[in-house]
Amino acid sequence: MTPPPSTTPAPSRLHLEVAATELHRAAAHADAAGDDDPFSPWTALAGHIRLVAAQVAIVPEPPTPPMPPASDRAASNRSTSGASPAAALRLGSWRTRDDVADRATDAGAVVLRHLGFSAAALRDIRAQDAPVNLAHCLAHVDDLCRHVTALADPPPDDEPAALGTNERRRPR
Repeated sequence: MTPPPSTTPAPSRLHLEVAATELHRAAAHADAAGDDDPFSPWTALAGHIRLVAAQVAIVPEPPTPPMPPASDRAASNRSTSGASPAAALRLGSWRTRDDVADRATDAGAVVLRHLGFSAAALRDIRAQDAPVNLAHCLAHVDDLCRHVTALADPPPDDEPAALGTNERRRPR
């Protein structure tokens, strides 16, 4: 007589589901950091994270409530202080560079945390249970961590952005 099939997923499948779920959470936070700007590097990063999550496992996105952009949260806080909601929205749209940098650093820390959990779950998969593309996916997650670190820690204004080399551009 054969034993009944197990109702719990195999350990490798469970790790893949955890990795994919953490990747989807990281993508949601990166998307929120992009403030619905399709040209934001955070929005592009969120799309890249979702592509890697699709390679890791076919797992539906976890039901998470959408995070309102920081400007909406700030506007709703100001609207309770007696100002009209329209005025609060106008005030919320003006942010200093430091506010944006602080919010990006916070978003970077949250996204990095989720990417780290995903990488740990992928590394815990036993070699005999690993899917064929495990090394490829793990390399992508490590690469995403480097991208998030670069986005969260932009170079100072007095240093020009790298143009494919470490040399500064010479004036003509």
